[in-house]
Amino acid sequence: MPDDLTVAADNRLDIVIAELVDNAVRYGGADPVRIAVESTPQSVSISVVDGGPGLPPEQHALLTTGAFPEYDDPSAGFGLQAVNLLVERYGGRITTAGGEGTPEPHRITVRLPREPLSGSMTETVGISVPAVARATTAGVVAGLLMGVFFQFTADSLPVIGSLYGVGHPVVGWLTHLFHSVIFALLFATGYRYTDRASSLSPPIRASVFGLGWGTVLWFVAAGFVMPVWLRLLEISTPLPRLTLIGFVAHAIWGGTLGLSYLLLDRSTGFDSWIQEQTR
Repeated sequence: MPDDLTVAADNRLDIVIAELVDNAVRYGGADPVRIAVESTPQSVSISVVDGGPGLPPEQHALLTTGAFPEYDDPSAGFGLQAVNLLVERYGGRITTAGGEGTPEPHRITVRLPREPLSGSMTETVGISVPAVARATTAGVVAGLLMGVFFQFTADSLPVIGSLYGVGHPVVGWLTHLFHSVIFALLFATGYRYTDRASSLSPPIRASVFGLGWGTVLWFVAAGFVMPVWLRLLEISTPLPRLTLIGFVAHAIWGGTLGLSYLLLDRSTGFDSWIQEQTR
């Protein structure tokens, strides 16, 4: 790693590179293995390039998505498991390209977020710029689905606008989506630490964490904070305000948020577009 490039990782990054190089040397054919480093203002990409056909499907899924095979499968590749877990812990992602059936050499790329500058927005929020973009987009998508559900079951979105003194559907929608994005950013900050639940696949982990976060918001924010706020504005409302419709709506929001965030995290096109916009 060049001295002028710093990434959000610790000394175990050596394990990641060593495992990928060892895999390339063993199975990459006769061509020499090389390492390429590229950087943007937001990330650093480290690629291990070899002349081999590429990873078998099971090991490719294990390396890039964390889809663990049977533990008694000797071909699983514990080194690749370690690479996946470490890169997830660093907030990075792994992609592959080239290999058998393509004119390009096989390449495994580890993309890691740059270490944020002191006092920057990403350091304050605790997540990188691409993660902020993913959370914001996922928050809007989840907020739209939740809002549609509320609109057709309870017609309660104007009440959300009343928190700011305007009981109008348009204001209700805008404030609802604003709250959704704020809570999605908090979700993304906490989701970074869920890799400790390594026995769960990423889709299940994201869904469970999203549903849990949605349930917390239903109980605390919708059940107590919102009624107290409305009462301070002299709007009559029960306290606590815990309804079945509210629970279902927050479950829809949480599950959608978790899965949307994960899908965007796996989308190389989305990350590339964000990096282009922030250059």
